Amino acid sequence: MKFSLLVLLTCLSFLGYTQEKVDWSFSFDNRTSEIHVHAEIEKGWHLYSLNLANDLGPIPTEIVFNENKSIQFSENTSEPTPIVSYDENFGGDLSYFENEVTFKNKINATENTTVSGYVVFMVCNNEMCLPPTEVEFKINI
Repeated sequence: MKFSLLVLLTCLSFLGYTQEKVDWSFSFDNRTSEIHVHAEIEKGWHLYSLNLANDLGPIPTEIVFNENKSIQFSENTSEPTPIVSYDENFGGDLSYFENEVTFKNKINATENTTVSGYVVFMVCNNEMCLPPTEVEFKINI
């Protein structure tokens, strides 16, 4: 009984971490015809780049746009220059962001529509990493 309670409490404590370290917002900029995927990252945590050497361990951030016949997406979603530093836990250089980051994808829309998709991401601090998490979004164009 005590062991089951310990396992349950441990699982519940990790559930609290997964959604609280990054706040996501999604928008469309009419002036630039860009979709903006913005992340506010809790102090002490970092979010991995879209372009991460995946053989080291952590997963790169991935932004997936659902197919929409009214929209042509750029082939690559852009990101600002990430921080690159050696991570002792993974034994190599990793690219990541702290505090905040905005990813952008330029689109060409033939009509007013909705863009939907999801972001898969992983965050770490100096002591641990949280399991990958998926966040869905919808943006009116």
